[in-house]
Amino acid sequence: MDFKNYLKERRSTFGEETKSVIDYSVFNFNYVPEKPLVREEAKQISEALLRYEKTGIPSHQVIFGSRGSGKTLTIKYLARMFEEDSSLAILYANVRYYSTSYKILAHLLGVKPRGTSLAELYDQFRKRYSSKTVVVLDEVHLWAPKEKQRELLYFLSRDERNYLTIMLSNDPRFLSDIDQSVRSTLQPELIHFRNYNAMDVASILDERAEKGIKNPSRKVTAMISALTVKETNSDVRVGIKALFYWATHGRANVNRCFENAKRDIYVDLVADLSDTNLLLLKAVTLVSDKFAKKVFAAYHDLARRNKEKACSYVHFYNQLSYLQSLGLVMLLSTKVDRTYANRVSLLCSEDIIRQVYQIRFQ
Repeated sequence: MDFKNYLKERRSTFGEETKSVIDYSVFNFNYVPEKPLVREEAKQISEALLRYEKTGIPSHQVIFGSRGSGKTLTIKYLARMFEEDSSLAILYANVRYYSTSYKILAHLLGVKPRGTSLAELYDQFRKRYSSKTVVVLDEVHLWAPKEKQRELLYFLSRDERNYLTIMLSNDPRFLSDIDQSVRSTLQPELIHFRNYNAMDVASILDERAEKGIKNPSRKVTAMISALTVKETNSDVRVGIKALFYWATHGRANVNRCFENAKRDIYVDLVADLSDTNLLLLKAVTLVSDKFAKKVFAAYHDLARRNKEKACSYVHFYNQLSYLQSLGLVMLLSTKVDRTYANRVSLLCSEDIIRQVYQIRFQ
């Protein structure tokens, strides 16, 4: 193959395929619309911010829900609104990238903390942010397990400056890992972001299509929204990426675009899983009827063969709930004779699980 000619031809055809795109930024997951879909849950968060703005007394928040349910977008939108006409300082850190108290503080301060203790860093933080300050910690369940005390939460919850902490998570069970004394001081309000329904997803996709694509098709956005709700636990990011593929591949087959988008999102999801959750997913692929008790037995066998400590049956069910919040599985109650048993329905490709499993364990 003459690769130079191939690139030249492909560049030409790609330009033709994408000529209907007006604004590529609408397909970015970090894009915050000027007028996003306002969820009922957003009112609870805004009320907490307004109370804090007025009184200086924080009502700490834990916001949880499935991936792609709009948690981060809602917080970023509210932050933008408050920053326009409020004295509140709103700080943001994603724990996926800054996974310890030390790293979070260094990020919020914009410093390289070598040679500085955690206490010294926090003292710098207090001096810089001496007025009403909101600290948003996204994907807080990814806090490094080695830091069991979560020192930053301890500092923030007990500081006389009354900082407001907002924590976002796919998994509310992380609260059980926080020190009891910190939990008792935080006393956070729990806000659950329900999954989007098909009308919600269609509304989000329509807004992006109208801003980013010439002659958008409501029929296409309706098809993608229905597939998103049915096959991905309403993860709107899959819908956005499917719309992007449709718009940049010459308005290709919608189902093919959706499958490609789902594959891309799920590869990232599965690759980021803990060893326990990856083994659990692999076990689901090994059981033909997918009944939970058989999956648990297969998981135990996999853990033994890979020299990993297997979790208890109760913890196993907690992990299944977490995987369901990620849109990787769905728990279904199935009637067997006169009783009901739980069956695990796999929502992602077995090939993806197999490939990630082989890379990590073989």
